[in-house]
Amino acid sequence: MVSASIKNHEDYAPLMVLGELMTFSFLIPSIREKGGAYGAGCKVNESGTFNFFSYRDPKIESTYDNFERALGCIIDKEFSE
Repeated sequence: MVSASIKNHEDYAPLMVLGELMTFSFLIPSIREKGGAYGAGCKVNESGTFNFFSYRDPKIESTYDNFERALGCIIDKEFSE
């Protein structure tokens, strides 16, 4: 019953917000708008795994680089309130 307990973990809600932040401030602009993919994003699932994804992505190699850059932006705190 791991999936039931992750929603009660103190980091679950902040990880949900982090996924939204990275999706809409970095991944959509870089992967979808500039790279031509139909969709892109990241989120934490109910088992506690943080997933990155793209959909119908013609530039998958650069998408992996964008996933890493998104993490770097978060680590370096390159975002505003």
